[in-house]
Parts: sequence; structure tokens; C-alpha cells
Amino acid sequence: LQLIEDSRHIDPTRLTKKEKSFIVNQLRAIHNFGVLHNDISPRNILYEPKSRNYFFIDFGLSEIVDNKSPKLRKEERRL
Repeated sequence: LQLIEDSRHIDPTRLTKKEKSFIVNQLRAIHNFGVLHNDISPRNILYEPKSRNYFFIDFGLSEIVDNKSPKLRKEERRL
């Protein structure tokens, strides 16, 4: 809970190319487990400054899919 309290939503206009790449790679890792988030937006990605990590939140619309599903690639392209 403390981790969430210390975190903030991302501002995509202020992300560096390296940060964007890190977030996309995290999404790919989630996809490798067959999880499709279905609601990727700045309000569902938190940045925690102490650890300097990004976290996806709100998996309420997520679904489990085959990890070769074209749906996964579509979600990655949105980023």
C-alpha cells in the first residue's frame, strides 16, 4: 500500500524515450504470461520515484489469452 501512496500517474508528454521503452518492455513481459490489460492509459500506469519503477494498475478489464494472440500486439501498438 505504501508503494501506491508514494506513486504518481505518468505524464506521457514528459517521458524519455528510454522510459517509454521500459514501459513497453514491461507490457510485453505481462503479455508473455498471456495477460491482456485492455485498458492501457496514463491513469493506469504509475511511477514510483523511490524505486524509479513503473507499474501497471487496474486489471479489471484484463483477460487471459494465448500469448501468440494478435490482440496482444494490437495493445502494444497503442503505446
